Amino acid sequence: MIKLTVEGNGDEIVAVLQALQSIAPTPSFDPTLLLSAADESEEDESEEDDGEEPTNGHAKTPNPSEEVVRAGCDVWYGLIHTWEQGFGNEDAEQPDRGDMLIRAMNNSAGDMFAFLRYCDGLTRLVRTCRPDWTTVKARLIAENIAQVASALGIPGIDDHLEYTNEYTREVLGT
Repeated sequence: MIKLTVEGNGDEIVAVLQALQSIAPTPSFDPTLLLSAADESEEDESEEDDGEEPTNGHAKTPNPSEEVVRAGCDVWYGLIHTWEQGFGNEDAEQPDRGDMLIRAMNNSAGDMFAFLRYCDGLTRLVRTCRPDWTTVKARLIAENIAQVASALGIPGIDDHLEYTNEYTREVLGT
């Protein structure tokens, strides 16, 4: 982790941030993997190859390979297994869930998003990794992952939290 202390007026700080952005490494994942399932279904419905770019501004990406999806499954399984430790028990020792999520994203974001898209939702992903859990427990873990990701500014994960009748609090009774 790098900590910076910046002093100066707003223009100087903006100039420093812009300079840092210009030398930042390119992300290790394809940001087009963040397309929602809705965007994909719209593209599929109008999939006549007329040589033009899609109207949503995203270049069409091929489906990820089976190896990438499996790698994402492995990362999520480890993350969810550790996430559960002490979950819901304030007296238990708690892992640093935010740090775990950041490290996982830094190392395997493309794989993680491939598996998230494959499962078509964060709660479904948790239930896929841990089918032995109740729907309520899987939903609570999924909601917490979405909250932590959102609080940390990690884009895209919270967008995949389902709000269907199957996973609403009223139906689950939580």
